[in-house]
Amino acid sequence: MQKAFYVALAGFLVLAMGAGCVSKIGSSGFSAQKWLETRWIMEVISSAEMGDTKLQVIRWTRPVVIVAENGSPEQMKALEQAVAEIRLVLDGAHTVTLAAKGTDQAKTASVHVRFAANGDWESLAKGWGLNIGRPPSGMDGAQFIRWNGRMEIEAGYVLIGEKLTGDLLRHTVLEELYQTLGVRNDSGFFPDSIVYESGGDTGGLNRLSERDKKLLRFLYQHVPTGTRPDALARLIDKHWVYGVK
Repeated sequence: MQKAFYVALAGFLVLAMGAGCVSKIGSSGFSAQKWLETRWIMEVISSAEMGDTKLQVIRWTRPVVIVAENGSPEQMKALEQAVAEIRLVLDGAHTVTLAAKGTDQAKTASVHVRFAANGDWESLAKGWGLNIGRPPSGMDGAQFIRWNGRMEIEAGYVLIGEKLTGDLLRHTVLEELYQTLGVRNDSGFFPDSIVYESGGDTGGLNRLSERDKKLLRFLYQHVPTGTRPDALARLIDKHWVYGVK
C-alpha cells in the first residue's frame, strides 16, 4: 500500500524529515522491551513522517468535529466505524464527533474528509488553502494538519482514494484519522499498530490495537501540547505501563 502524509505549519505546507529521540528514563534503566516502547512512543508523537523538525508534541485541545464532504455508503460506513472507535478510546479524555454534511454542526467542522481520485487531490487541497503539489498516482490516503504557535492543532484534512474498498478502505480511513489527532509518524517497531510501516509493509490493520488505544489515551490524558523530548521521556516514565495487556 502506498500512502502519503503531509503537515502544514502555521498555515504553510512544509516538507522535512523528523527523527525520534530517546532519553534515559528512571534510575533503573531500560529493559529491551522498555527501550522499544519508549522509542516507539517518542518516534510517533514527537516527530513527523514528513513536515516537522521541531520534535514537539502537537495535538488538539478543542473538540474535534469531523465531516465527510462526500462518500458512498461503504465509504461512509468505514468513516463512521473509525470515528466510533476513536470516540470510544478517548471517552472522558477528549471529544470527537462525526457531523452530517449540511447540518449546523458540520459548519463548525475542524477535520474535513474527502474521497477522490489522486488526480483531483491537488485541486481539492487548494480549496482547503493547501499547496501540496501533484501527488504520485496510486496513493491510498493522505492527511494534513494545521497548528498554531502553541502546538495546538487547529484543522485537519484527509484525502482517501475513491477506489479503495474492503479492508484497505477501512485501514486507510482509520489510520489517516488517527494521525490527524497527533500521532504524526509511522514506525517499523510494532506490527500490531495502525501506524506500522516497514519496507512498504503497513501491516494492514483495520482496527486500533490495544497498543494504539493506550497511546492515544496517554497522549490526551498526560501529554500537554508543545512537550519536548526530555519532558516526554519523564511523562512516559511516570504514566506509561509497559507491555500490552
